[in-house]
Amino acid sequence: MSFMWLYKLPSWLFTAFVMGIWTSIGITGLCLTRKWVAGIHSKHPHNEIVSYFLGATAVFYGIALGLISVAAWQAFSTTTTKVESEAASLAALYRDVSFYPEPLRSELRGDLKEYTEYVIEKAWSLQRDGIIPQDGTIRLNEFQASLVSFEPKTEREKIAAAEAQHAFNQMVELRRMRLMSVESRLPMSVWIVVVLGAIATLAITWFFQAVSFKVHFWMTLIFSALVGLIIQLLAVMDHPYLGDFSVSANAFRVVYDQLMQ
Repeated sequence: MSFMWLYKLPSWLFTAFVMGIWTSIGITGLCLTRKWVAGIHSKHPHNEIVSYFLGATAVFYGIALGLISVAAWQAFSTTTTKVESEAASLAALYRDVSFYPEPLRSELRGDLKEYTEYVIEKAWSLQRDGIIPQDGTIRLNEFQASLVSFEPKTEREKIAAAEAQHAFNQMVELRRMRLMSVESRLPMSVWIVVVLGAIATLAITWFFQAVSFKVHFWMTLIFSALVGLIIQLLAVMDHPYLGDFSVSANAFRVVYDQLMQ
C-alpha cells in the first residue's frame, strides 16, 4: 500500500492527518478497554505497576525512536549537502568551459544551460514523484563527447581542459549519488518497529485507572498526538524530495540565475 499521496498534501494537513490517526487509536483503545481495566483494578489497584511498565517501555521506545530519527535526519542533511555540492560543481564546470575557444565555448555553455533547465523543470518533478529521471544521462553523454573532443594546444588551454574534466567528473559522481537517494528509504522492518512500539506504548496507558475519566482522556489524547507528531516528522525526513519540507532545486536555480542568464 502506497502512502505517497500524503506527501502531496499541505504540511499542516499532513501533520493533522497523522496526528488524527494516532489520537483516534489512543482514544478508541481507551474507550474500548475502560470497563475491562476497571474490573482489573476493582479488588487491588495496579497503577503503580502500570507506571513502572510505562516508564520502562517509554524509555526503550524513546531511545529506539530517537536513534532512528537521528539517522533519518542525517540522511536528509546528507542529501541536501550532495545537491548543493552538485550545483557548485556545475557552476565550476560552467566557468571552466568559459576558457575554451569559440565556437566550442558557446556550444558547451549552451549544453550546460539546457541541462540545468532540465534538472530544475523536469528532473526535480520526477524525483518528487519517487521516479529516477533518465534523460539527464543522455544529455551529459552528449556534453562529454563535445568536451573531450577539444584538443588543447597552449598551456592555458591544457589547464582549462584538465579543470573542466575534473569538475565534470565530480558533477557526474554527485549526480549519481543524488539519483540513488531518490529511492533511499528506511527499511520496512524499521517502520514495523516504530508502529508496533507506538501501539504498545499507547496500550500501556490504557491500563491506568484514573478517578476522573476526563483527566485520563486528555492525557491519552495529548500523549497520542505527541506520538503521531514524532512519527510524522520521521516520515517527512524519510522522503527527502517529497512534500513541502523537502530538498529543493534552489541550489540549481541560484547557479542558473547568477551564471547562465
